[in-house]
Amino acid sequence: MSFIFGGQRPQPSKDEKFAMLDMEFETSTDIFTRMMGSCMKKCVLQNNKNFVEGELNKGESVCLDRCVAKFLASQQLMQKKMEEASKNGGGMMGM
Repeated sequence: MSFIFGGQRPQPSKDEKFAMLDMEFETSTDIFTRMMGSCMKKCVLQNNKNFVEGELNKGESVCLDRCVAKFLASQQLMQKKMEEASKNGGGMMGM
């Protein structure tokens, strides 16, 4: 009997769990890489192409903080929208 009709949802196997963890790790790594590339380009490389100073100045630091916060907020919003679309069974077409 299917879990839709009151049965138990099948539990993922050990290999399936590792595959899901691997996919989550790859996704997180991709998001981090894109975020750092985008924010570094916007906040640091645009103003200082020679890296004369060894440390970030205050403006660069504030810019990076804001950029990372906005990037992560947008990723969370996108994930929420995708989950809602998935629950509604329509995919992303309704966006």
